[in-house]
Amino acid sequence: MLIVGVVVAAMVYGAAVTLALTGNLGSAMAVVVLIVGAVLLPVALFIVRRRIWTPLTEIERAIRRVSEGDLSTQVPVARDDELGTVGTHFNHMTRVLRDRAEEQGRFAAAGELLGGVAHEVNNPLMAIASHAELRLADGNLPAEQRNEMQSILRQAQRAAKLLRGLLRFVRAGEKRSATVNMNDVVRSAIDLVSYRFTIDEILIGGRLDPELPTVVGDANRLEQVIVNLLS
Repeated sequence: MLIVGVVVAAMVYGAAVTLALTGNLGSAMAVVVLIVGAVLLPVALFIVRRRIWTPLTEIERAIRRVSEGDLSTQVPVARDDELGTVGTHFNHMTRVLRDRAEEQGRFAAAGELLGGVAHEVNNPLMAIASHAELRLADGNLPAEQRNEMQSILRQAQRAAKLLRGLLRFVRAGEKRSATVNMNDVVRSAIDLVSYRFTIDEILIGGRLDPELPTVVGDANRLEQVIVNLLS
């Protein structure tokens, strides 16, 4: 309300000065108006500077700091006028931005950790799969051992596939639009949840249209949506 009051007072005084200068007021009244203006003008300028200009400058500086990446920026709010409301909303906005940035930072850190773990786990999985394939290439391998090697190879390949699926989820924060075959997305999503469904004795399958047209989107995010629906 202070800002509105200052503006209205300035308009009223400006109208009075105009009347005085054009001779529409008596000479005595004109002198009084000019004297009052000479006294009150410095006071009004002081009030405007302290109550309006200074807070606006603080908000401008805060906006500049936020634009430079400092999301901890807050402006002092010790008033209930229009500028106080602006300051309150600004502080809320920066808190929301900071919380989202921290969440994305934690997600990125988890992704880096999972990437390192995946690399360490993937190497022995590939070694196991290679050993099983080498044994299966032996034509003299007994039938019982062949069945065991085939089972080991399937499990190693399945574990590697699940690991790749987890990595895709972590990288889903990076938006990458491209032409996507939705049949492949659905199959990959089913593979990710099928193990848990098997434990719960739930049978899952899908009948997909081979003529389904491709779409433009982010395959990782689309896969995440399908997994969420299945879960």
